[in-house]
Amino acid sequence: MEASLKFKVYVFNPDSSKKALVVHGWMSKSIYMTKIIQKLILNDYMVVAVDLPGHGASPARRVSWKDSVKALLKVQEHFNGFDLALGHSYGGAMILNATGIAHEVSDIEEILKLKNIVMIASPVKIQTAINLFAKKMGLSEYEGDKLISKIEEESGTTVDKLDGVYLQKTYPTDTKIHCIHDVNDKIIPFEDASYLQELGDSVSLSRVRNLGHISVIYDSKAMGKLNEHLLSIS
Repeated sequence: MEASLKFKVYVFNPDSSKKALVVHGWMSKSIYMTKIIQKLILNDYMVVAVDLPGHGASPARRVSWKDSVKALLKVQEHFNGFDLALGHSYGGAMILNATGIAHEVSDIEEILKLKNIVMIASPVKIQTAINLFAKKMGLSEYEGDKLISKIEEESGTTVDKLDGVYLQKTYPTDTKIHCIHDVNDKIIPFEDASYLQELGDSVSLSRVRNLGHISVIYDSKAMGKLNEHLLSIS
């Protein structure tokens, strides 16, 4: 890992034996995950929340998906692993990819080893994430194609091999994945969560309605779904 990779980490409930990693969404920060952190603490987890490089209190010259994955792996090393990792949107995608990306990208040497993952409103298909970024940045079709070429150049592989389901199918793990997703999410379509079910019994899905892409991490109904899942794996 690069010594220059610096980012902010917050630790809550440090005396608990169960450990959870919490990762925010794109251009967000850990403080917006407060409701989730509180729910984890109530379920007796030590919580480690990360401001990914280029987000929140973690300055960076650019935001890089590869740096995000490397940050998660550094945190895993420092805290000697986690029982659970939970991510919203981009954060969930980075968690999922970190469980297998080392098999495809030469300068990432470790994988994120987890018993359980919770993905809240997260993109699963790599093309969904690319399309969302291109739309937010106002990129033309030509610029979008250039973005894909840049990602492939940086990773040393094709974008289809960065897809979360591809990685789990090709390099299977024992990790259980639970998704909480609004069926009417206008940012990340519900179909992405459904796509994960191709992995079979290792995936479970909680549907919520009319919460949107952001409010899902604050809403009491969604937090109730999260609490039910945490109780089921405790």
